[in-house]
Amino acid sequence: MSTKQPVCPDAVIWDSGTVASPTALAAYGGAALNGSAGYAWTVTTTSDACGASAAATGSFVTAAAFAPNASFIWHSNGKAAFAFLRGEVPAVEGVARATLYASGLGDDFVLCSYKVWVAGELLGCGPGRGEAPMARDGTNATFRTAAYDTYDVTRFFGDGGAVAVAAQGVASKDAHPQVRGVLVQIDVVAGDGTTTSYATDGSWLAFDADAYLGPTLAKSWYKVRLENADARLEPAFGADAAAVRWRAAPLASLGGNWTAAAPAAAVGAVAPKLARPVRIVDAAATVKLAAVDGHFFGDFGREFEGGLTFATAKGVDGVVLRVTTGESAANSTVGDAWGFVFNLTLRGGPMRYETHQYMEFRYVQVDVLAGSFDVATDLDVGAWTAEYPYDAAESSFDSSDATLDGVYELARWTVEAGVLDTFTDSNTRERRPYEADMLCAGTARLWVQRDAALLRHSVSYVLEAPTWPVEWLQMAPLLAWADYMATGETVVAETYADLLRNDTRYPADADATGLLSCSKPPNKCSSPPAGPGHHIVDWFPGPSGAMFRASDHLSVDQAFAVAGLRKLAATAGGAVAKAAAADADALYAAMKTHMWNASANRYCDGACADVAGHAGVTTAAWFLYNGLLEPAAAATACADVKAWGLEGFGSYGAFIYLSALAACDVDDGSAMLEALTKCDAQSWCAEMRDFGATMTRESWAGGTYSHPWGTAALVGVSAGVLGVAQTAPAWRNFTVKPKLGNLTFANGVVPTVAGPVAVNATPTATAVVVPPNSRATVCVANAARVLLDGVAVDAVASGAHACAVGVGSGRRGAARVVAAAE
Repeated sequence: MSTKQPVCPDAVIWDSGTVASPTALAAYGGAALNGSAGYAWTVTTTSDACGASAAATGSFVTAAAFAPNASFIWHSNGKAAFAFLRGEVPAVEGVARATLYASGLGDDFVLCSYKVWVAGELLGCGPGRGEAPMARDGTNATFRTAAYDTYDVTRFFGDGGAVAVAAQGVASKDAHPQVRGVLVQIDVVAGDGTTTSYATDGSWLAFDADAYLGPTLAKSWYKVRLENADARLEPAFGADAAAVRWRAAPLASLGGNWTAAAPAAAVGAVAPKLARPVRIVDAAATVKLAAVDGHFFGDFGREFEGGLTFATAKGVDGVVLRVTTGESAANSTVGDAWGFVFNLTLRGGPMRYETHQYMEFRYVQVDVLAGSFDVATDLDVGAWTAEYPYDAAESSFDSSDATLDGVYELARWTVEAGVLDTFTDSNTRERRPYEADMLCAGTARLWVQRDAALLRHSVSYVLEAPTWPVEWLQMAPLLAWADYMATGETVVAETYADLLRNDTRYPADADATGLLSCSKPPNKCSSPPAGPGHHIVDWFPGPSGAMFRASDHLSVDQAFAVAGLRKLAATAGGAVAKAAAADADALYAAMKTHMWNASANRYCDGACADVAGHAGVTTAAWFLYNGLLEPAAAATACADVKAWGLEGFGSYGAFIYLSALAACDVDDGSAMLEALTKCDAQSWCAEMRDFGATMTRESWAGGTYSHPWGTAALVGVSAGVLGVAQTAPAWRNFTVKPKLGNLTFANGVVPTVAGPVAVNATPTATAVVVPPNSRATVCVANAARVLLDGVAVDAVASGAHACAVGVGSGRRGAARVVAAAE
């Protein structure tokens, strides 16, 4: 299909004119853009004093306009679990741009429903989970189960020859009936603006790969589709051990086992994905397996998500290897494999095999089940990694405490290497998105990555597929708020306003007291949970009796409900915002009536009459986190949180606790440092020291070694030690108030939508890079007077700190330095 773009490449489509700061956002107001078209934009900053400054440029492509012949395709054997697919783009001269769109049909827990190659190079896999597109006016919240990824493939069209396009797909395992199919379209734009589209249809070739890959379902918590491959049945492998020829060879050379592809499904309502495609890259190094007690064992050094590659120059026909991967190991033997155990049958001569699906692992064990083969000498084991794009240059941290630096890196690596297309509990085990995991891990990742699209995509999914704990549902408005604070846009709250209000569970679960009750059917107050509608206060472990006393009116429910309703009142707009404000006031009034213990200056763990006036540290932490306390009550709660320490909280509770402590002004930072660097049984230090963990664990007591909700240390370091606190959406205003304790220095970079916030803190000075259009309050401890860039300025007291207020960006991006004056 060919079309002619009606717009000249250099024509100006729309100009916003000057937009005054601090708005810094200009909504597009021009005519509708063409589908599958490329555009560029230019941003020029101006100043009344200096006139126009340097312009920044960027480019984008619009949503795909799929060709009439495009369809999801598969092998004619509609029951095949795996299919290989091949197409070809004929020679095109003078290519200006080429864009590839790809999608696959499968279940939500199979990340790689498709893999796609161009000219033999693997682009990525996906599409992962679906989402609902969201417009800035709060419309179009229709959930689409199939999303598509977009890739720039212009570089493959430089020599004017034909370009091979290959895809590999896997069917869903749980859907009834199973769904399968891969969709690919390549739009090639010539220099004159003519666009030609090449899409998957009956002209493509297909190969039934089941005999080769031998798919079976593993017996694990998540029943992954394992591959028990027989390398002797690989199509068109050729003699080159480093290449798989069917992905790049001319179509005519593929042989008789390739047949015409069959349409599997129409394109339908496939939508562009908000988040970026998951990328596939080779692991940094291979691992050499060593013979140990009759098997072979290797350690990749730290845990990651991806698959394995096996290569040999002198394979032995019919040798069967059993491969086991896992997160833990003892005595050079893989521990709990979570079901990732599969076989590989070698062929004679050179070969290379790579798994299609991904696992999460650090260790690999190989046993020879049949035949004789020297694995240690003749088998090279490598890996490919699956990762959501991560820019290591966007964030950093180092300090005078090596343990603190190690804890930060443990958490940082977890949100780099342990997060894929959606925030989940763990991609080792359940692969299930939960609201609490999303709140903890999504918040943690925003401290180290500027991209907020992954969180927005994830929130869209979990709102469509909510989970069962009541408190988890109540977190949904907080997730919408996190998007608003990161981006300055209210689109999530506006789009899902009614649903988010219902998720607060007020007034649906309120009883005659006006408080939310967990005894109203179908809810229950029990913990641990046993089914839909149950409540979780903290996990895992749950709080001790000294920390919290359960009742029919759980304080954490009231806290999440009031906070969520207040946030909706500020962002949802219209009738929902008005109703949410009234609901928040009504619930808060009931809390003051039934839960406030004036003599203790504390809120009880429920209605005070129900819990004999008990006011535990759990309630204090959750109320502080949700911003519900007036100054006097907040001071008492902060003192309670500091005195208790990070003891008895689960990994999820640690996120609430550190977030609460970071908001308190109770000491010089010693309590935060103790929580982050202690090495008892409930610590990140012990996870590394005692278990060799390279990702944060599900809980201090056990579970997976790859649970991103355990990354609260990123909150503790950034908000607590560095003292960075966002005080306005899109980082238009923020505070930097370092609390160093006994540290001699702490340096860090926090990425924001406004630009990086770089902090260099010592006990006597705080240097901050302030992004343009932002204003910062910059503080230094134990000072009566301060200097800003060497000049005395009026200081505002904030606890033990003195602060310079309204600090803007430095000349040419230089840091602003606030120092204690003698």
